[in-house]
Amino acid sequence: MTNLQLPTTDFFASLPLTLPASPYPESLTLFLLLLILSESRSFYPGSGIFKLLTSLSFLLGGFSRASTPPLLRLGLILSLFGDAFLIPSKTHYFHPDAAGQGLTLRFRLGTLSFGLAHIAYAVAFVQSSAAEEFVWASFAKVAVPGVVLAAVIAASVKREERPLVMGYAGVIMAMVGAAAGTGGGQRLVGAMMFLVSDLFVAADTFDGDKGKKAPMKENVKGKRVSGGRNGWIPRAVGWVLYFWAQMVLAGCI
Repeated sequence: MTNLQLPTTDFFASLPLTLPASPYPESLTLFLLLLILSESRSFYPGSGIFKLLTSLSFLLGGFSRASTPPLLRLGLILSLFGDAFLIPSKTHYFHPDAAGQGLTLRFRLGTLSFGLAHIAYAVAFVQSSAAEEFVWASFAKVAVPGVVLAAVIAASVKREERPLVMGYAGVIMAMVGAAAGTGGGQRLVGAMMFLVSDLFVAADTFDGDKGKKAPMKENVKGKRVSGGRNGWIPRAVGWVLYFWAQMVLAGCI
């Protein structure tokens, strides 16, 4: 039987991207796999610990590059805080609230952290390019359709949740637009991956049928007796996109 092997340093070096040096892409991949495995087994401690370790991998990766600008580093730090705030409580982990978690203080702080991270990224993109090089047409081609999509999503959530959704959507679309307007390339790849991952977060957070699902049962060790946490597969897809978006952004300037 063949052993499972993680991608090697040579594999990451062969990608058409500028990534932080080893061991950060490898550690992110390892901790991300362990995070997904924890979710597939409804292991609450692992879900929290490995999420933070995965976040720490892209943060240290960004800081390991001397060329990483201060605002990009700030965005990585704010993202780490956002990830920490969005770790659900044990009660919410096993018994999702029928009303969603969009109105809790923890979720609002996480959203604020990521919103500030997007602003930091956007300004870093603009500062890395000469002002006369900014292409407003490219900015509009990406940002305008994104705002329309955000409006459609906002219309499907509760009225009290709409300002949060629209405000955050406006900020992330500004970040994606800034990536497009300053040359695109790797920064646009990372920004678009981040955007798509947020669609998975929105679907998971504002799922109107969440409360209709039977609560999971946990054993004395704090994990479900069998099977994975509700919605763990789409959540895993979103995590792969999100964490690798951060690693791509960490090496984009």
